[in-house]
Amino acid sequence: MPKQYGLVTGGGLNLRAQPDISSARLTQIFNNTTLIVVAHNDDWYSTACGTLTGYVMKRQPSHRIDFRGPRLTAFASSAYNTS
Repeated sequence: MPKQYGLVTGGGLNLRAQPDISSARLTQIFNNTTLIVVAHNDDWYSTACGTLTGYVMKRQPSHRIDFRGPRLTAFASSAYNTS
């Protein structure tokens, strides 16, 4: 699966352990940080930031991830932990 690089703009994003807003926050990703996005679906990006991997919510009006590189590949719903 090709990697895609993105630049965080507009402030900090929460990197979560699972694609769920109630999941543990691993860290906050600050403005002008480069992420590696390996997959996505309608609501979440699966990303790596430094040595951490996790999920970033897509729909945050004041925050954006500007992408460069190949298209993202949708990840299967089986990647979700909804419990």
